Amino acid sequence: MLLADFPNFANGLGLMVEIRTKVRYDYSYIEAAAIKIGDDILEVFSYGQYLISGVSNADMPAMIGGFPVERSEPKKNQVRFTIDLGDSRNIGIKVYKDLVVIAQDSDTISGHARCLEQWCALGQRWCHYLER
Repeated sequence: MLLADFPNFANGLGLMVEIRTKVRYDYSYIEAAAIKIGDDILEVFSYGQYLISGVSNADMPAMIGGFPVERSEPKKNQVRFTIDLGDSRNIGIKVYKDLVVIAQDSDTISGHARCLEQWCALGQRWCHYLER
């Protein structure tokens, strides 16, 4: 499912965010997320497995679309991927076992209405001038 598409991000490089959901019992959850910047794609799956432009478990830190990506394990069974967009802006993907969440640090939030509407699908407060 296409969560957000910002074609003007980074002077036309573009940024797209997709999620893949899975039904379990009476609910569904995000089992994978993909972030595309330019021609590069970071795909994150359950239990912290990942691909960068098709390369499984590529060396970290890495780059996608010219932006640095880091992988960390802050707690047991948790993995976090952080894409540094510069100017104190970043996108994080958090994984806890088989659950995947796209997260945003609260200090980078703005009130840009279009962006906020797109990110509300996840129940997260999102927007941080992705279109400038």
